[in-house]
This record gives sequence, structure tokens and C-alpha cells, in this order.
Amino acid sequence: MFARFVCMLLVAFPLLAGAADILVVNSRATGTLYLPGSPGYAYSLDFASELRPASVGRQSGDIVFSEYGPATFTLSYNGRTEVWSDAWDPGMGQTSGRMSPGSSILNTGDTFSHDFRFLLTRDNYGAEGGISLSTPRGSFPGSLDFVPQAFTVTDPDRASLVINMLMGGERIAQWYGTVDSFSLSISPVPEARAVQVLPLGLAVLLIAGWRRRMPA
Repeated sequence: MFARFVCMLLVAFPLLAGAADILVVNSRATGTLYLPGSPGYAYSLDFASELRPASVGRQSGDIVFSEYGPATFTLSYNGRTEVWSDAWDPGMGQTSGRMSPGSSILNTGDTFSHDFRFLLTRDNYGAEGGISLSTPRGSFPGSLDFVPQAFTVTDPDRASLVINMLMGGERIAQWYGTVDSFSLSISPVPEARAVQVLPLGLAVLLIAGWRRRMPA
């Protein structure tokens, strides 16, 4: 009886707790990247960060988040791939974001920004910067909130990419990029530990059922 109660808990807990304690914010972009002295290279960018809903708040009417935790910034250009991630030095990477509704008084547009700061990566170099998108006021392609959503914008005049290369915390170079296409997705993911418990609960349930069918 006790074993059956335990296995029911192991099965039910992930179903109750797995309803996403974490949000994944993913920015993707393509365009032209300009390095110091370069003619410009076609690039693709994939920037994903995880955050807890509790880290999302409001500030002066904007929806903002700031989080230390899992984040990966992957940039491919000219046959090379650069990856910056807090995995290189846990706790030294931070991501932030902001969704800002436009001002009717100042006639400013709606904006979204997804920023990062990795103080230390491979070879003791770091990077900071981010990507931002602006749209005419009132026409933001998606909810002005950090709720599950997805949209794509194809307009090189709306988005921009800036990356500062760091060494010892000081900027040693700046890269910038134009953006031909930009997409944003915000999606919930199941809480990992709860999902890992689910197979265990199912296994216990199967064993309990098998033992009940065994002849005495």
C-alpha cells in the first residue's frame, strides 16, 4: 500500500509541477556583421536564455528581466562560430531583457532588447552586447509582455546587433551588425527535475503491478 502511494506521488508530482517554472527567451537574427576593418560578413545568430518568471518585473512601465543562469550566445560568420555561454564560468554570465511600450507623448516606438554580459569565456576573454528591435508605436509584433509568444520581423531598419569584446573587463573591440530578419520566441519548458522523476514513478508503478500478478 505504501509503495503504491509513493509511486502515485512520483507520477503526479511532475504533472503538477512540470507546468513550466522556467521561460526560454530565444532571439534569432541574420544579417551583415562588421568587425574592425572588415568589409562585412553574412552572419546568423541564436541567443537563448532561461529565466524564472519571478525574475520578470515592471520598471517605469517597461517589462524587464535580469538573470544569472543558463544562457548561450552563438554567432556564425565567415566560416567561424563563436559561442559565449555562462557554462564557461558559471555565475559570470548575465542576461537581461526589456519590452517597452512606445510613448504617445514622445511618439517613440515600441522596443525589445535582449542583452548579455559574459565576463569570462575561453582564454579569459569576455563579451557583452545584445540585439534590439524597434517597431512603430502600437504595432509591436506580439504581446508587450514576457508571456509565451513568437514572431518574426523582416526589416533591416528595425533591429540592430552590437557586441563588445572584453579583456580584463575592458572593451578591446566592438562589432556591430545590421539585421535582415529577426525572430523572437518565449516559451515555457517543463521543470527538468520533475520530468526526470516521471520515468521513475512509472517504473515503480509497473513493478508494483507485476508483483501483484505474481502467484503467491
